[in-house]
Amino acid sequence: MKKLLLALALFTYLGSFSQDTLTTYYTESWNVVSKKYAKFYRKSFKIAKKQYGVKDYFIDGQIQMTGVYSDKKYKKRSGDFSYYFENGEKEMEGKYLKNKAVGKWTWWYDNGNLSQEGEYTQKGKRTGHWKDYYEEGGLNNEGDFINDEGTGTWKFYFESGELSAKEKYEGGELIDFKFYNEDGSRVDERRSLTTPPKYSEDDDFYKDFMKENLKYPRTEKSKGHEGLAIIKVSIGKDGKVTEHEIFLSSGYGKLDDEALRVCKLIKEMIPGKMHNRLEEFTYYIPVRFSI
Repeated sequence: MKKLLLALALFTYLGSFSQDTLTTYYTESWNVVSKKYAKFYRKSFKIAKKQYGVKDYFIDGQIQMTGVYSDKKYKKRSGDFSYYFENGEKEMEGKYLKNKAVGKWTWWYDNGNLSQEGEYTQKGKRTGHWKDYYEEGGLNNEGDFINDEGTGTWKFYFESGELSAKEKYEGGELIDFKFYNEDGSRVDERRSLTTPPKYSEDDDFYKDFMKENLKYPRTEKSKGHEGLAIIKVSIGKDGKVTEHEIFLSSGYGKLDDEALRVCKLIKEMIPGKMHNRLEEFTYYIPVRFSI
């Protein structure tokens, strides 16, 4: 008889949980949609008074997020949250209070390595010591925040682990900095904190290159069409130019196509630097068509 009562109680609990758990399907941009077109789905349920749990999943069933909200519309995050990559690795975790990140937060790369860690105040401002890491491991930079503003000495490192720069901040403003070579010696020459990429050591390269390679579409020229197209590219640490796309249209499709074509002829540039290290940059190339 006791076993029967226990089984009935368990059946009642599971039935109640299933009935109170709502499943909703979403598009990639998190708009509600039917299951047929969904990229994600959500299971939501009441935990206690003003506490509503959520578990979001990729459509294949892999967990995407778990969290707690304080309202039925799931707009006010208030509790522990964990986010996951599609491969199952954890992406980040921490706590929200009234939609503001508070306490310690941790981030990871999709290979499982640590990406970043630091703390927030109860008002959602970065505070204390923060650290960033390279994707393959090793410290990238570290330093302190007070109310979201960098303060004190920040240290930046090469992938080898050697110090690349020391930068002093007060109230979020850079006061002074020192650069180092990977052998530990000081860099004597005075450089800017950020050195953007450039086409060549030859200051006339861009002008000469466009003069030689840009071909004004005849149909557009005959119609008197002029304009400026801006092409967005990515410049790697090795100087390779990739990911060409139209950032700003000239207003004429054929002019845009020509701007894109000629920019793709630029295969390599002198890479840029930040904190005395080679870095990837987004760069914008202007191409002007003028009769």
